Amino acid sequence: YLAGFSVSGVINHYLKLTFKQERPEEVINNEITLLERIFIDLARDRMDFYEIHGMPSGHSQSFFYFMTYLAIFVILK
Repeated sequence: YLAGFSVSGVINHYLKLTFKQERPEEVINNEITLLERIFIDLARDRMDFYEIHGMPSGHSQSFFYFMTYLAIFVILK
């Protein structure tokens, strides 16, 4: 299980490198104040690679791997 989970993490890393899709910014009524823009820019500067790129989601991929592993385990048992 752990080996497959590690492989899933490596695949997620390379998929993030391939897609490079940024996380969407939440904007209400398309208005952002200057202070909010500064905060967003400072937060982005401190984020690492995994927090900036949102697609594919590591949580979704981990859950998919777990459910697939569980389904195969139940079917083969």
